[in-house]
This record gives sequence, C-alpha cells and structure tokens, in this order.
Amino acid sequence: AEAAARMTGRARSRLERALLDWLEAGGFPEVQGLDAATRRRLLRDYVDVAMLPDVVERHGVRNVAGLRWLVQVCADLSDPTTAVRELRALAAGGALFSHARKRLLALTRDGLPAEAPADVDAQTTCEWLLAPPPSS
Repeated sequence: AEAAARMTGRARSRLERALLDWLEAGGFPEVQGLDAATRRRLLRDYVDVAMLPDVVERHGVRNVAGLRWLVQVCADLSDPTTAVRELRALAAGGALFSHARKRLLALTRDGLPAEAPADVDAQTTCEWLLAPPPSS
C-alpha cells in the first residue's frame, strides 16, 4: 500500500494499463499479441478443455451448460443485462448476509453499470487491486 501511494501518476498509469492488458489478454503466452476474437476463442477452448472437465469431475456438476454460463458471467460484465442481473444477485445476497460488503467488479470502466445502488461498491478490477486495504 505504501509503495502504491509513492507512485507517480505516470508510473501508476503504466501499471494500471499493464494490469488491464493482462486481465484482458490473460497470462498465457500463446494469447499475447492475438487479435481479440482469436484470443477469446483460444481462451474459451482452454476453459472447455482444461477447466470445465476438472470442475465437473471434482464437484459432480450435472448442469455443464449452467457452469459454462456462470464462467462467462464471471468473466464479462460488458452486457448491461448481465450487470443488472449481477446487481440483483448482490441485493439478494445482501439480504441473506447483511454484514457482507457488496462489490461489483468490471474489467474496464465501460463495463461498469451507469448506476449502482449506494450500498454497492462498483469499480474496475484494477482500481480494486490497487486500492489500499480498508481500515478496520
């Protein structure tokens, strides 16, 4: 946290850009430099071949289509209907767990909903990762 506070605006901006690029492209060397459509196809293939079968087997998932949908929701908030659905889910979760902090993270500012309830922290993943820890 102290190191982030001492960063110059330019250094912080470069770090934020690098983090956004990494979050968008992923850390797999094979996807670096690919156009967005090809990169998404390759990453989707990684999920289908490596992640989904493992999760299905370990947890006995019967609704694989539902699992695939959940992975997509977690990965992409750019569709406004997805953001609205996630805000409803946060409200429902907040009703069950009243002391929980409600947070909606998006990859970029474009992915944030135009409006969020006052009790929901809506911010980019980069802002969340670079923020100092909350004081107790």
